[in-house]
Amino acid sequence: GCSADYTVTRIWRADDLCGNSATAAQVITVQATPAAPPAQERHSALGSLADSDIALSPNPTVADAWIAWNTPQLGVLLRLFDAQGRLLWEQRLGAVDAQQRLRIPVRNVAAAAGLYALVVHTPNGTSSRWIALVDRP
Repeated sequence: GCSADYTVTRIWRADDLCGNSATAAQVITVQATPAAPPAQERHSALGSLADSDIALSPNPTVADAWIAWNTPQLGVLLRLFDAQGRLLWEQRLGAVDAQQRLRIPVRNVAAAAGLYALVVHTPNGTSSRWIALVDRP
């Protein structure tokens, strides 16, 4: 529930039994809690997809994420939003089969590290997932 970004710096020191020591600085950047996707995108009146209906991986990701379907779906609409609720990408699919995998091009459309909301619409309901985009170490 953070309203602003901030950083924490920790200094770590290690000593061994021979009198040697070393220090290292760790900088942790905490990003403000992102806004939710627009209210109309969160849930439809038709209900929600079960968590077991779809799988998203890898999460966090450095480039693409993949969505896998555990049950067949008709009339799928995928939408990716940034933390301010702006639509970055969408893809419509007539049907998906069980075990079908689809690429979500997070790095191509988002570019900056952060949290992004993937909203999946089907006639059976709507499901939202957060995708964390991170920079390569």
